[in-house]
Amino acid sequence: MKMDSQNVGFSKMRTVRVFGIGLVFLGIIFVSLGFVLNYADDFASQVVNLAMARYSNFTGKFALNNFAEDQQLMKILLSVKDDLLPFIQGTKPFVFFAGILFSLAGIFALIFPQPSSLGLLKLRILHLENEDAKPFHFSRKTLCILAGIFALLFIVFGIVKCSDPSRKTPEKIAELEREASQIEKLQREYFGRKKSLGTWEQIGYAPAESEYFLFEKRGKFAWQARNREKWESCPDSSIWKVSFEITGFFSKELKVYKSSPKNCVKIRNEK
Repeated sequence: MKMDSQNVGFSKMRTVRVFGIGLVFLGIIFVSLGFVLNYADDFASQVVNLAMARYSNFTGKFALNNFAEDQQLMKILLSVKDDLLPFIQGTKPFVFFAGILFSLAGIFALIFPQPSSLGLLKLRILHLENEDAKPFHFSRKTLCILAGIFALLFIVFGIVKCSDPSRKTPEKIAELEREASQIEKLQREYFGRKKSLGTWEQIGYAPAESEYFLFEKRGKFAWQARNREKWESCPDSSIWKVSFEITGFFSKELKVYKSSPKNCVKIRNEK
């Protein structure tokens, strides 16, 4: 049986309404992305301002001049300040504007499909099969533009997701546990030989290079890990500690104490 060409495909009004729903959906995505960029802008600005204030005082300048970790951190901060923040601040208004524009255009197409269809035809966003037929379809140009927009959004959201600090939580926990166990192991071995506590140099401990933590001395013998960035509920600059104590007089015993910051992963406290 031959199919009536009048019933093939979407009608003009239905096509316009589908297009309007797509524009509203696209607008919501852009506005959501704008809020993500706004959060990233506020967070990064706060971190940079606090860090710059920290390194502007005497102790900060001393650390910057004498410790490689602080020098590396300053390079990262300058990169965020000079490159990342201007990009976010420049992109944010465009993203919000595009989101609002797409949303309003979509709502207009849903409420007023007839004038919208005429406008879309003039712009060649929609295309008629022939003069008498009802069915509409999107032009190739429109499909290519829409595909490009969604591909761009996919890439942007992928970058945001990959840069999320909480994504690397298991890796951070493993590194934290490894370093804490290493300093404890070496201190126990030294105590077994000397019946005394040893400095990092004496026990042979060298802190690993880490992009997540600063491994620092605490007095002569103790160890601490300082969090470089916020992840999940754990604030930046949180500190995990491992300290040692020798008890007893005739029969000496090594005590190991581990403490973890509030709202952060706990490291085991072995006695």
